[in-house]
Amino acid sequence: PTHQYACVECGKRLTTRAALTQHRARAHAADSRKQECPHCQKSFVLPSELKKHIQRVHLNTQKSTTTSLARLDDLPEIEDIF
Repeated sequence: PTHQYACVECGKRLTTRAALTQHRARAHAADSRKQECPHCQKSFVLPSELKKHIQRVHLNTQKSTTTSLARLDDLPEIEDIF
């Protein structure tokens, strides 16, 4: 694939505009926009990444399931973050 989109901050080249946007959010976001995991204080820029982290690390799930999502939604501190 042709790498058409270059990051102006680091020069990394990506194949889609969406990939570039996601790269910039993950790699170059300001610390003030990052959200900490309430269990271990690891920081994430994207709420979806924080949610996946909690499911995999703190709820011990490998894949997103209806059961694990229901358990995650029951945690009040998570609802406040999103």
